[in-house]
Amino acid sequence: MKLKSAPFGRAGSKVRLSPWILSIATHVVHKKWGELFAGSCAATLNKPAAKKWEFLNDKDEWIANFLSVLRNRKQMAELLRLLKYSAWEKADFEQCTEIIKGHLPRPEDPAELARIFLVNNCMSFDKSGRTFSVSEVQSGVGKWKRIAEYIEKMAKRIKDCTIFNLDYAEVLQLKQVDDPLMLVFADPPYCDEEKAYYAVNKAE
Repeated sequence: MKLKSAPFGRAGSKVRLSPWILSIATHVVHKKWGELFAGSCAATLNKPAAKKWEFLNDKDEWIANFLSVLRNRKQMAELLRLLKYSAWEKADFEQCTEIIKGHLPRPEDPAELARIFLVNNCMSFDKSGRTFSVSEVQSGVGKWKRIAEYIEKMAKRIKDCTIFNLDYAEVLQLKQVDDPLMLVFADPPYCDEEKAYYAVNKAE
């Protein structure tokens, strides 16, 4: 299976491990599927769609918004239009970073919020969103050159997924998740260890 990945990077992404993870999943009878801590959705992107229902959940509102934009054809088209005119530029990266930190007003347009998230992630050194990178080795410049292709492929795979922006415990209590036909992949973030990468763990 050819590995697929999201347009953005996350610490601890399971892209390379997804064949092994999904080889185990094939032995579990299920018609529903979900990622409790979606992140870059590596498992889902490399897995055939479940027959009945799928969900993606992430407590990080920036990730949840990005996934929701990909579920909306009009918003996704606007995101692609915005990205077409977004250069690999330090000034844009710094402004997007300040917005994410809450130091500048946040736009209301979901597509622009998705663009801000991608700029901050892809243009940063080691994809942490902290420091602008001029290195093609430790940045997402390779993906940035083909960002539209990555977005379109991801949108196609998650087009029928329900998107949640909830705490994992709330998701597990949902009736449609508490089902013997459901297989949930739970790969939690490294709490208190990777504060630089996970917005929900960052100190104010």
